[in-house]
Amino acid sequence: MKAAVNNTQLYRQVFGGEMIPTDKTLSYKDLQKYKTNSGVVEEDVERARETLQKIQGHVVELPLHFLEEEDLTPDFDYMINFAPDTLVQ
Repeated sequence: MKAAVNNTQLYRQVFGGEMIPTDKTLSYKDLQKYKTNSGVVEEDVERARETLQKIQGHVVELPLHFLEEEDLTPDFDYMINFAPDTLVQ
């Protein structure tokens, strides 16, 4: 668990707003603000490489609350496109 938290923080430092999905964005408004954050990679590539060297393994935190304040249910007009033609006639 500690490695996942550490790796996630390191990736966030390096890639900033490009690290999506994340629990820091609960709505589309939050997502737009978050995407404007720049990471180290845009300022100093060498420092970004040094930071990425600290990553342990492949584990990162699983974002369980990404866009949780949004209604992501597709509307009926969109879903009807996936129904067989025999149901729609």
